[in-house]
Amino acid sequence: MAKRILVVEDSPNVCEMCVRILRRAGFEVTSAATGREALQILQSTPPFDAAVIDFALPDMSGLELADLVRVNSPAIIISGYLSPDDRDDIAQIENCEVMLKPFQAQDLVAAVKRTLNL
Repeated sequence: MAKRILVVEDSPNVCEMCVRILRRAGFEVTSAATGREALQILQSTPPFDAAVIDFALPDMSGLELADLVRVNSPAIIISGYLSPDDRDDIAQIENCEVMLKPFQAQDLVAAVKRTLNL
């Protein structure tokens, strides 16, 4: 059975790229464009195995969402830029990894597999 991944990214191009990469790698992928949409999905579906979350969402911090999601699954925060303070904040979240944009397809797949201990 394929592992379920939630991608939360407000940029349509980046979201679609992540979804395609992860589906090609054999994951079942659901996407959301906002934190609120992601929370609705999380409440109405079985738990996900991992989440890939943009750091700067339009309606909430990606960190805030990762903190809520991590209760059920590990998270990977993706961002184009993170300050040292941002990195410190992310380090406080258990089961959370960071990837800086732009990244290679194989790096995203490797990060998800590492997060899932595959």
